[in-house]
Amino acid sequence: MLHFDLQFDDSVGSIRTIIEQAVRSSCERDFNTIEGVFPPFVANQARKITLHVSLDCPMRAGPETVGVATYQDCSETIFQCVAPRNDSDLPLSLQTFCASVAALAVQLFGSSLLSWTNKSCLGQSLCLSIARDFYPAAIDLFEPLEQAWYYASPLYDYINEVPPDAQNLAANGCVMLFFSFLRQMGFGWHQIILAGLPFDSNPRDIYRGLTGNVVDPFPLFQRQILGEISMSK
Repeated sequence: MLHFDLQFDDSVGSIRTIIEQAVRSSCERDFNTIEGVFPPFVANQARKITLHVSLDCPMRAGPETVGVATYQDCSETIFQCVAPRNDSDLPLSLQTFCASVAALAVQLFGSSLLSWTNKSCLGQSLCLSIARDFYPAAIDLFEPLEQAWYYASPLYDYINEVPPDAQNLAANGCVMLFFSFLRQMGFGWHQIILAGLPFDSNPRDIYRGLTGNVVDPFPLFQRQILGEISMSK
């Protein structure tokens, strides 16, 4: 079963075929993977998503916009997407395109189940972290969020003091990386999501639920991030 219906503006041109191939090979695979990490009782998980692709699409600021894809609150199964650039950066543009679609697909599933929806820092960070897991090379999408947090000094502890909304880019970057940190510890996305189901969950609670460890995880997480930054210089 195909989950994405594609619609193209006439202006998209010859790159249409490349986009179709990317959606059929990558986005469909991502949808099936995302569907598999959410509990099976998620409502409406068989809904189809329409991808409307154009060369230019207004992207309003907000959690319903990720990278080059967006949707209106009343039409969350219609994603408006900006076509990848048909130039020497096409491989990277395709990665960003597919990562953006994947993040919004996570929002679609999460809105049916999680109390921390995409409008929360926790929900938005989950969407971003799963998409980053799929497309780590989409640096133009994820790097600004990472840098918003770890170029600040000292690193602020958003793991214990997570903002209630998704407006703080540094907080989104911090929690996005923390989810990746949990993945590196060997936990699957389905485990992370189940650990975060309680209404008042925060990153520290999710860590405690996964590990059984009541110790504050931020110092360990901070040391790993600082080590990665040091190695990259």
